[in-house]
Amino acid sequence: MTQISPPQPSNPPDSDRTGIQWFDIATIGPLEGRPFADPREYYHRLPAWAQGKVTEKVWERGQSAAGMVVRFETEATDIWARWLLVDPQFDNSLRNPTSEMGLDLYARDPSGRWCWVKSGEPWKMPQVDKQLGVDLDPGLRQYMIYLPLRVPVSKVEVGLPSGAKVRWLPPRPRPIVYYGTSIVHGTGASRPGMAHAHITGRRLDRHLINFGFGGAACMEPIMADLMGTMDASIFVVDCLPNMSPPMVRERALPFVLKLRQLKPTVPIILVEDRIMTSAWIQRRVREDHQAKRRELRLTFQKLIEHGVPGIHYLNGEHLLGDDHEATNDASHPSDLGMMRQADIMTEVIRPLLLAVEEENPFHQTRLP
Repeated sequence: MTQISPPQPSNPPDSDRTGIQWFDIATIGPLEGRPFADPREYYHRLPAWAQGKVTEKVWERGQSAAGMVVRFETEATDIWARWLLVDPQFDNSLRNPTSEMGLDLYARDPSGRWCWVKSGEPWKMPQVDKQLGVDLDPGLRQYMIYLPLRVPVSKVEVGLPSGAKVRWLPPRPRPIVYYGTSIVHGTGASRPGMAHAHITGRRLDRHLINFGFGGAACMEPIMADLMGTMDASIFVVDCLPNMSPPMVRERALPFVLKLRQLKPTVPIILVEDRIMTSAWIQRRVREDHQAKRRELRLTFQKLIEHGVPGIHYLNGEHLLGDDHEATNDASHPSDLGMMRQADIMTEVIRPLLLAVEEENPFHQTRLP
């Protein structure tokens, strides 16, 4: 792996912990899951030039660090973190404060899997100071820390025992770019690592960019422009929950054509909306699903008829299972729903990634 020169520890005079060396992760090099090199603030997901071009909602949602992770390798048996939240407010009972404002530590086990270790709950805000790894088994291993899903951060530091050696790992190449709604953003998850896009990224062991914008993923042309600047391996487009049938009819085809023009060889997966768990008893909800899906399927048919290559279509019927138990509010998945959607997305994306790696990106695969 590429070696990044370690930064000097950051130990402010007011630190209330001794024997810890603190590392400001904004100084260690590129951060995985950080889409652009020139954001207005380091932990924003949108470049500075996008302000005023994207919608106000997208800009506001883009100030969060959803999907960003710091990856490192160390033998340290104790790991701390401290982070500074920007305007930490929490007034929505649907959301979980740990997912919205906390951190999540994972480690790679001997088999190579990424396994959860501990979360950093957001206590004593706005600057939170938590021990994430306590008396860990000795041995050199890889770790990664997910940043908060929703509330922006202005500073994040990792703490290790004084003298501990650490190697900061650079972003893996060619990320999966997952564009979508609050469901992609992670609303409903219990902690940052449980957003379904993040589960998928861990299972595939791939760099993933979370381009989820709660309530604001509507396939505007500017979003295709932004995605078209990324060196992606695969694009996932999962916007239907935020769109009306007329909006899908008007925007989906131009959006995909523009993205295909900007990235001629990157596979694009169009995802139908999940079935709301109340749809079985609400006719209007069922009809809305059917109308939006009809428009997206017509778009897909037009793309195929015009010979646009590398477009894949995923039916959303079973994304959350079939027992109506996998959401918090009929719409947003619980951890159960996040796991179920990740199960399907992992199996959908894996063969496409293999085809991309074999330099045959338009190899035809059958999606469930």
